[in-house]
Amino acid sequence: MSRTFALNIRVLDEDDYFIIGCAYLICRYLDTIEDSPSLSHQAKSSLFNKIERNFTQTPDEKWPAFFKKLSEEKGLSKISDQHYENLLWQRFHLIVRLFNSFAKKHRDILLKPILKMLQGMRFFIVKHSKNKHKNIYDEKEMEEYCYYVAGTVSELLTEFFKLKIKSTLVQKKLDDHKIDFGQGLQMINILKDLFSDRKRNWLYIPEKNILQNKLSVQEFFNFKVENKAKILGIYRDLVEKANLKLENALTYTLSIPKYLPKYRLFCLIPLMLAVKTSFLLKKQDNFNKFSHKISKFEVFIVIIATKIVVHSNSLIKKYFYHYR
Repeated sequence: MSRTFALNIRVLDEDDYFIIGCAYLICRYLDTIEDSPSLSHQAKSSLFNKIERNFTQTPDEKWPAFFKKLSEEKGLSKISDQHYENLLWQRFHLIVRLFNSFAKKHRDILLKPILKMLQGMRFFIVKHSKNKHKNIYDEKEMEEYCYYVAGTVSELLTEFFKLKIKSTLVQKKLDDHKIDFGQGLQMINILKDLFSDRKRNWLYIPEKNILQNKLSVQEFFNFKVENKAKILGIYRDLVEKANLKLENALTYTLSIPKYLPKYRLFCLIPLMLAVKTSFLLKKQDNFNKFSHKISKFEVFIVIIATKIVVHSNSLIKKYFYHYR
């Protein structure tokens, strides 16, 4: 789940802000469990089982009490190295109270993909529970992982957007490209975070792609000069595949009607930040760290530019392909 969400959610109207913001915090809660350095694979899987049972088998008025009690269990008061993730963990029962205050049609839209995300995260935890490293085997598995952690979010957003879209043709077009929207953004995040992830023994670059180029995973990360061409070839090939998904994400964003400019802008901001990041990733030649980052000033410029072009499909395309 991208932290750029904090930038684009501000453009929404108040009611949408609270509903989508609440959904995002629930997803961040699940993500905090998945990424926790202090929990074993078994503990994570057990937590996901408990949470799923709570959401599916317990009356909703009892949900907040469950999460309050869960965070107070011995050894579970702190599960992350990040202060704000621990605050979310400890106060999540308040988020659930907010969720329960929403209209049923909104709760139904949010909960289905959230449960799908939970189930997918648990699947990957169990699948790789015996591995020393958290790794992805091939591109198919990479896409599957990106679907569970991000494609489910774009499914959630699409159903929410469709509440205000009467045209079945437009709804279908959104449905056709919604998965690529989430997967494309997530793939760029994976490629951008390669250097920090490897310090935690996490490998989201498909292992098969590395082995097919007659390199070991260790050789890929050691980045010796004699392997530079192969390593950059593997990396840039994945950047290009992510870019193809971003093109479908562009189609998705342009499919949102112009009479819903705030929804358009909500999608356009992270999309343009992703395509700008991909432009920098293609220039990457130092695998000790990510040496090309978007500055805060550049982020500010992207936000201003998206607000200017949001009503024009042709201007959005020109802006997108300027970096693509």
